[in-house]
Amino acid sequence: MENGEGGYRAMLKCLIEANITPDQIDMINCHATSTEIGDVSELNAIKNLFGNKNLNNAENLRSTYENFVIENIGENNINLDKEKLKTLILCANKTFIGHLLGAAGSVESIFSILSLKENFIINNVNTKNPVSDLFNFCHNENDFKKFMNNKEMKYVMKNSFAFGGVNSAILFKKFEI
Repeated sequence: MENGEGGYRAMLKCLIEANITPDQIDMINCHATSTEIGDVSELNAIKNLFGNKNLNNAENLRSTYENFVIENIGENNINLDKEKLKTLILCANKTFIGHLLGAAGSVESIFSILSLKENFIINNVNTKNPVSDLFNFCHNENDFKKFMNNKEMKYVMKNSFAFGGVNSAILFKKFEI
C-alpha cells in the first residue's frame, strides 16, 4: 500500500517492544530499493510514524497499535513534526551495494551496527532528487556532522520489506558501559 501500512506496523511494533518512542531514534537504515512505489510507501510510513507529534508518548503509541489506525498526516497538518523529520538520518545502503535479496537485511544490519559503533554512516548516493523534501539525506561527512550536531547516535532502526507484505524492523542500541 502506498501509505506504507505494512512498514508502519513493523516499525510501530518494533518501538513498542523496545519500549521507546519515535523521537528517540537517530537513524533509520531504510529498505530503499529505489522503486517509486516502494520508496514512497516507506517514506509515507516514516512520515506518519516519526513525524506524528501525537506518537512521542508511549501510551499513544501502544493505543495506536492496539486499535490500529494509521493517521495519514498531510504536509500542512499541525501534528506533523517537520523538524524531527529533518533531523532523522535516513540511510540507503542499496545505493552502494545494490539489492542483495535474502542477504540484504543481514548486510545492512551490519552497516547499522557499525554506524552506531563508529558514529558514522556510509553516504547516500543517487539521492540528489528525493521523492520528498520532508527529509534530509546525508551525502557526505559534513552533512552527517550537521545532522548529529556533535552528539553520539544511540538508536538505529533497520527496515527490511519483502514481497507479499513480509515486513520487519529491528532496533539496535549503542552499547553503554
